[in-house]
Amino acid sequence: GNEVVASAVYDKASISVGQFHYDTKGFRQNNDQNHNVYNAFMQYALTPKLNVQAELRTRGTEHGNLLLDFDRDSPNPNVAKDLIINPMNRYRRDLNEDIARLGARYAISPQQDFIVSAQLLDRAVHLITPSPSIDSPTDVANITKSKGYQIEGQYLFRGQHINLVAGGGAYQIDINNNMLLNFLKENEQLCANYSPLPCNPQVSNREKINGYFYSNYNLRSNLTATVGLSYDAYSEKPFDYGRLNPKFGLQWDLVSNVRLRIAWFETIKSALIANQTIEPTQVAGFNQLFDDPNGTKARRMGIGIDTHIDNKVYGGFELSRRDIKVPLDILSRTEFNDQKENLYRAYLYWPISNQFVLRGEGQFEQFSRSKFVNDMPMDPFSPHQIDTLSAPLSISYFGPQGLFSSLIGTYVSQKIDRELTSPIYSGSTKQNEGKDGFFLVDAVLGFRLPKRRGMVSFEARNLLDEQFLYRNSNFYLSEPTLPRFLPARTLFLRATLNF
Repeated sequence: GNEVVASAVYDKASISVGQFHYDTKGFRQNNDQNHNVYNAFMQYALTPKLNVQAELRTRGTEHGNLLLDFDRDSPNPNVAKDLIINPMNRYRRDLNEDIARLGARYAISPQQDFIVSAQLLDRAVHLITPSPSIDSPTDVANITKSKGYQIEGQYLFRGQHINLVAGGGAYQIDINNNMLLNFLKENEQLCANYSPLPCNPQVSNREKINGYFYSNYNLRSNLTATVGLSYDAYSEKPFDYGRLNPKFGLQWDLVSNVRLRIAWFETIKSALIANQTIEPTQVAGFNQLFDDPNGTKARRMGIGIDTHIDNKVYGGFELSRRDIKVPLDILSRTEFNDQKENLYRAYLYWPISNQFVLRGEGQFEQFSRSKFVNDMPMDPFSPHQIDTLSAPLSISYFGPQGLFSSLIGTYVSQKIDRELTSPIYSGSTKQNEGKDGFFLVDAVLGFRLPKRRGMVSFEARNLLDEQFLYRNSNFYLSEPTLPRFLPARTLFLRATLNF
């Protein structure tokens, strides 16, 4: 991999151009990735109050199966598990995306600002999805082209006792989708008659309008309340709905070194261009925007306590729950699958001295989803219960001459449940499930060059080459990503140079 960025500042203008490349064959069959990103950005201060910016970004990505599914590697593209074929070694995805963005900020007064952002999208995705089959493997080729825009505006006010953020936006993305069974490619007439899978382009559009208002009130010197409301309308055939989403947060300094945080809010996931927005992303320190399926309705409730001792030792814990409704297209009707996410997290950061830092965290995630929607069984190949415990502990050294190092130990335990009994699948399908626990050791050794000229580091993840079973918690992502833990030793040599 490599990344190069060149930037310059002259008078009232600044400009930068950059390039990023990453290429890997992965650690198992069909786990390769290839990324290329090119970016150009310019900013100019027209007046002391008005600042404008423009950005162009193009991206090309190709990859295979990045999902760890509590399974072992197999070179066979048609791996049989019980009586079901799971041929994910034939999964492929090719993405090409161009984005143009314009933005402006106008300072109305020292306490008031107005910002605007507009984006244009041109995107094409070629996806090959293997279909499970007992008789013969069948691949579905999906070619989806998307073009559209996203416009947002926002007003900000900063007062002595109150801060306000108000704004809104809209987007429309036209989608042209062509789905084709691979074994029918040579015969258009058969393809046209094959039902229910279409072979001709299916044209649709994705739309959303939203407006929001967030206010932070300093009720007392040690008490801040956040009250907000948003309206989100989402439309993508057959989905068409909207609702008001309340927001509430509270941050209370119980004593000088203990802060209580409470939040309760609702959201609807938008199909944002490049997953970017200027709407506030958190309420009282709790994230409200997640990479859920587009149109997902969610409610999050959380409580947390943060504390410190003499501004040297920092610790705290956080408890939260998300109630999620994921939209499904079932026979051209909108149905929702109920899902739940519980998160329990604790942390401790301790700079023992000027050179040594101790860091510890513990996180327990519980994910569950309904097995049935209106008495219809859900996908039996995906788990309906995932419990994951992760507890990293690290000690880091920062030497005065530029040497630095870290040693990290992480304990992980995960339990997967997939059992589903239905009229479609005789008996119960029990595959890629159970419980596994493992301990990983990571290490970093590096040196910072004088005068901030850069650094060189050597990093080893899963140093002991532990083999284990693990499953990504997310069922759907807008962009497939590698899991947090890999059952293979990975070595990195990094060099960062600044001129």
